[in-house]
Amino acid sequence: MPLKEASAREFTREEVMQHGFPGDLWIIVHNQVFNVSEFCEEHPGGFEILLEFGGMDATDAFENKGHSRHAYSILTKFYIGEVVASQRIGDEPPQMISNEGQHVHSTTSQRVAAAQ
Repeated sequence: MPLKEASAREFTREEVMQHGFPGDLWIIVHNQVFNVSEFCEEHPGGFEILLEFGGMDATDAFENKGHSRHAYSILTKFYIGEVVASQRIGDEPPQMISNEGQHVHSTTSQRVAAAQ
């Protein structure tokens, strides 16, 4: 199940682009918008990588890094909305799974590994 709530706010990609600066940093992952401003200093990969993708779609970078389930659960804490339907790219977000009461994303590779 995606994170989207009935009252989730929708943002255009242009709106997200206005938030690509230190102290005001949003990213898009799987058409979902996250305000990671408060996470920058804690990000294990460093502040710079978040800043590089600030205001942009970071889906490929996020997936290609091979983030853990824990990383997905952290990301969900910063969810603020969705990209407007007319500007969405690709499929719906990955299926959400429960991990000790928390909702986290499940990538295709994680679902395959879990099924084996």
